[in-house]
Amino acid sequence: MCCSMKATVFFLSSLHIWYAVTQAVIIAPLVVSSISTQLAECILVIIYSCVFFCAGFLIFLGTDQESTMLVGTGAIMLLVILGKRYIVMYHGMLLKPTLPEGDFLNPYGTTVPVIFSVLLYIFYMSILFCYHNELSYATPRTCLTPLSCRRQFPQSTSLSLSLSPSGNLNPHMK
Repeated sequence: MCCSMKATVFFLSSLHIWYAVTQAVIIAPLVVSSISTQLAECILVIIYSCVFFCAGFLIFLGTDQESTMLVGTGAIMLLVILGKRYIVMYHGMLLKPTLPEGDFLNPYGTTVPVIFSVLLYIFYMSILFCYHNELSYATPRTCLTPLSCRRQFPQSTSLSLSLSPSGNLNPHMK
């Protein structure tokens, strides 16, 4: 497997987790202050934040363990939650139109336009797709490090060698 691809996924998933934590810290006071008036929206925001964080954590853990299932599950969770987010955002823009492109370019009043975030998530998902395919079709390699040898050969079937009294090597299974 390409080390740069794995490093890219590690970097992007760590950014994902960092962004999820910072958004949770920013959103927490707003949720607490408006929980009595907008209960349904607050619950949805909390669920969105938890699923978004869990998706990043699963991708990071799957990259560390080189698990296609964890990377795929995290990517699917991310795709579903982002799809929901952009559908709700687009529906809100249809209900309250202001300028033709004003809300779409800056819906949160911040400096990060939606178009830019959509392009970043498309890039992130394409990297995850490539990494998942690379893990799926990877051929078994020779042992380059002790850790990779342990992944290829389980501990229960390790082969040990001992010397017989005549000086010959006798392999036997533990």
